Amino acid sequence: MLRLPRPLYAALFQQRPGWGLTLPRRPLYSCRRRVGSQTSPDSGWLLCPPRPPPARRHPLIVVAPSMATGGAVAGAAAIPLSPAAPIADTPVAIVSGANSGIGLAVCVALTRSGHTVYGGMRPTASADALLAASAAAAAAAAPGDRPGTIHVLRMDVGDDDSVASAIAAVLVVTGDRVDVAVANAGFTERLTVEDAPVRDYASMMNVNFLGAVRLVKACVPSMRRRRAGRILGVSSVAGLVGIPFFSAYCASKFAMEGFWECCHAEYKALGVHFVLIEPGPVATTMISRLPNAWSPPPELTPLWDTYAAGFISSFFSAAPSADACAAFFVRAVMDPVPALRYMTHPPSEELMRTKVADLDGAGVAAATLAMVAVKPSGDGGSTAPPAAAERADE
Repeated sequence: MLRLPRPLYAALFQQRPGWGLTLPRRPLYSCRRRVGSQTSPDSGWLLCPPRPPPARRHPLIVVAPSMATGGAVAGAAAIPLSPAAPIADTPVAIVSGANSGIGLAVCVALTRSGHTVYGGMRPTASADALLAASAAAAAAAAPGDRPGTIHVLRMDVGDDDSVASAIAAVLVVTGDRVDVAVANAGFTERLTVEDAPVRDYASMMNVNFLGAVRLVKACVPSMRRRRAGRILGVSSVAGLVGIPFFSAYCASKFAMEGFWECCHAEYKALGVHFVLIEPGPVATTMISRLPNAWSPPPELTPLWDTYAAGFISSFFSAAPSADACAAFFVRAVMDPVPALRYMTHPPSEELMRTKVADLDGAGVAAATLAMVAVKPSGDGGSTAPPAAAERADE
């Protein structure tokens, strides 16, 4: 215990006119009790170290089953939010849109490579699939493997405060460390500019593009301070070539491509690598969630029918699995010097080459027009097969 005379205590901890001293909210040492008589010249104050704050459990972070121990899914619980024990020896990854599809597969793949993964998802999204995948990966791990762990991170990429607070919580737990951030969250809808209100375009831009920007803004300062990190943006072949009837989705991915190229040039010298992953078709459950009810202008209906039965059907007929796509993410994370782009669908590469070499746009225009070309039937009508509720999505 440290005993201070009253005048010295007053000078240090009490505000006096003209002194400009204010008692801090949480001084390093706080007054616990007064000793001696109020009238005694020897009376003073005993200063004691403040009581440690109670362990906090952060509502945004939930621990998933340990892949090292194969814990039960039902045992998931909130983890303490404390900077006292930072994760110093394990690389840390944050993945948005982790409740299904590519995001879920990337979480599992990164834990297998030894990362501690925080799988971000909206507060209303179910974490069951991610927790089950974590448990299954733990059970399948070889005896000599040293996989990481998966944590559920409640985060809505469409909201500034949600992303900022979620990433701040992770940085407190990890000691200001994040090695990999994957901007994967997004959605798509089939629409045309005539039938869709502007708010539909704004909504998709807010989630698909601005959601990625929010994640970058929250993660890149820590990476810059450590002069190390990789930020992977899930773009698409639809971010390089416009796909008919998905104009809002393409616009969001085109925006991501330009943003990532700019950041790549700005941060590479600081040790922070911006990488674009460009999937083609991927076999995920998100495709089946496309609403069936859709009424484009009648003049465009035959084009959609042809496009859905022709290009879309063939495009997804041999779509690789989400796990196969996730392997490209691991490659981008593990390569000594990552490339700016990783394409996951070799059949799409020829179209991409056309785009790069097509300075006047004629080649791309021909390719996209061929996707919706209606072949005349023998009776002069169009061969418009039934519409297929399919979509291209990560």
